[in-house]
Amino acid sequence: MKKTVLALMLLLIAFYSEAQNREVITVTSNERRVWVGAQIGLNAFTLTEDPNFRDSSLGLGWQLGVFARIGTERFYLQPGVEYMSNTISNVDRALGVNVVATDDIGLRYLRFPVMAGYVVRNAFSRDPHLRLLAGPSLEYNIGVSQNNVAITRRQIRNAQFAINAGLGFDLWILNFDVLYHHNLMTTLNFDNAEGKRRGFSVSTGLRF
Repeated sequence: MKKTVLALMLLLIAFYSEAQNREVITVTSNERRVWVGAQIGLNAFTLTEDPNFRDSSLGLGWQLGVFARIGTERFYLQPGVEYMSNTISNVDRALGVNVVATDDIGLRYLRFPVMAGYVVRNAFSRDPHLRLLAGPSLEYNIGVSQNNVAITRRQIRNAQFAINAGLGFDLWILNFDVLYHHNLMTTLNFDNAEGKRRGFSVSTGLRF
């Protein structure tokens, strides 16, 4: 009887020790639920049809920003802050009778995206994994380049909302994102404005 009780006590002690070890491992593996990082990349935007312009084509720009990734192994939220420079190329605008000017318009924004993501593998590991991400962004215009088509900052809508979606890939501390941007509001601040920005961006960066 004593031997049986002793064996049970030893078994309970062993079980308790193993449970404690597993708890420590679990806590350690779940300890870090936040990554921070920085990204830089290129973008290409155009303007949909607008009565104020005769035409426009895809123009190249760039963006630079920081982000925080917060969540679980599969799902995460990623707020960020970016400086984004867009170019709308080959814009034709009538400035008078038989007078048509053509130029590129450079637009500069502070951008605040909030992306929700799903990870094919653990989002907080350094193993390679694919991500699906989508979410809204608020963009605030902070400048317009000098141009020959008489578009100034006052004629650009200050605050603009967009929906963004795409794919991401993480490799060690490196991350890569490819996104489609679909603006919901007109770019110009005119009563008859219809043109909205559409574009793609490719970014790469580091996460820590």
